Amino acid sequence: MCVVFKINRSSYYANLNKKVTKTALRHKKVSQAVLETYEAHNKIYETLKKLDIKCSLKLIQKIMQELQIKSITRKKYKSQTSKNLKEQLAENILKQNFKSESILEKIVGDITYIQTKDYGWCYLASFLDLYTNEIIEIKYQVQLLILTKEVFI
Repeated sequence: MCVVFKINRSSYYANLNKKVTKTALRHKKVSQAVLETYEAHNKIYETLKKLDIKCSLKLIQKIMQELQIKSITRKKYKSQTSKNLKEQLAENILKQNFKSESILEKIVGDITYIQTKDYGWCYLASFLDLYTNEIIEIKYQVQLLILTKEVFI
């Protein structure tokens, strides 16, 4: 049989009676724990520590590389403002006077950034009538569009 597989006889008999070491058993146990934890939690090292499974961060990195799994990272929000911010600021028409005499006389708006897994950053714009104190319109966009007065007239 050694001739057919082209291996030495000593290699065959050495692997035939080979015992599983404690390190290999521990490695297998940690590998299973990493795989189970990866599916449920984002931070594997802290989760295994809480489960009383003793292993180093390097061992977890090595096992993740062997299992071909990568950590899930989120991009940090980076502001898109310009250096010339004073040039881009809109004129302060209200001057802190939020009292309105009639409907749709004064409308204020706000844009909220929402990070989603599928589309990245999405934008929620809401517009409030200051006379009735009710939200008159809500817009949800995947891309940030510049909103002007002409859109609502």
